[in-house]
Amino acid sequence: MSTSKKEYMRMFNRANDLTDVFLQRDEVPPFIKAAVERLDQRGKALDIGCASGFYSVYLAQQGFQVTGIDYIPAALKFAQERASQAGVDIDFIEADITSWENPEKYDFVLDSGCLHNFTRRQRAMYRERFPNWLATDATFVLVHFGKRSFFDIDLRLGRKVKRATRAGTERLFLPELKMEDFYAESGNRALFYYRFIREQLK
Repeated sequence: MSTSKKEYMRMFNRANDLTDVFLQRDEVPPFIKAAVERLDQRGKALDIGCASGFYSVYLAQQGFQVTGIDYIPAALKFAQERASQAGVDIDFIEADITSWENPEKYDFVLDSGCLHNFTRRQRAMYRERFPNWLATDATFVLVHFGKRSFFDIDLRLGRKVKRATRAGTERLFLPELKMEDFYAESGNRALFYYRFIREQLK
């Protein structure tokens, strides 16, 4: 078990209800809303590292057939509670995305805060599998801690977290994906937002 997994398990196990959940968001960032709104039609969506299901519920409310995946049971309990409160039906799966095998193809894939917690080996496993999740013309939205300097620290965790440059992240997903939009959030978190489109390889 990685250190980050132990940390997140403790955080979710200590939460009494959804108001205590770590990294709780109050609203969907404009970048993610824009990525959804520009789609002509809805289909299947995959929420990678769905945690307490905030984005899974949002995507379901936008008309997607949603699968949320996370490896922390306590997080999925909160996710199911959130979905029930919102009156939406979501398929929540307890699994490790780096080894998850699934025949489904998804039209919209969201990773908000999962990839940057991986070790080098886990990133390679993620990279090997991700093309299998993408339908033709799929959209992939990634929210990742951006690299500004060697000393970047996430103040809430109190430790270094895996960060990547914009160019490095773009290269990581070539040739299957082409980056269409990018936004860098300012402040201590330095979140980078990416919107990729699946390339039609010849």
